Amino acid sequence: MSKLLTIQALFALCFGGLLARLSLQAIRGKVPRNRAIIWAGMWSLGLILVMNPNLSFHLARWLGVTRGTDAVTYVAIAFLSVMIFRAFQLIDDQDRELSRLTTELAIYQWESTRPPASPDRPRSESPPSPSELSPP
Repeated sequence: MSKLLTIQALFALCFGGLLARLSLQAIRGKVPRNRAIIWAGMWSLGLILVMNPNLSFHLARWLGVTRGTDAVTYVAIAFLSVMIFRAFQLIDDQDRELSRLTTELAIYQWESTRPPASPDRPRSESPPSPSELSPP
């Protein structure tokens, strides 16, 4: 193996630092195991490609492009697109769950504060009108 270029050493330090930080966060339970495995795989692959640039050339030929940097760029864009799509899915799921919980809380609070039913006025299934809520 030839001497490391400065850019290779910098990227190797970055990927190594990311992997170390990810490992600590995964051990502490701050990152879910599946997500940690995906990111560890991507950053390990990045470290391997930085340390052996000829592999990106072989990847490029397999993908049908001429340069290794093009192949790495295309794969990175595809990966990030998938990750952004997944992030938006998770945000939408949280939004729906928050709306459901807010509705349940409002119904619970309404039911716990409405007056008890009397024999001459049974409880209605709909919320009381403003005139029914005013004091006598």
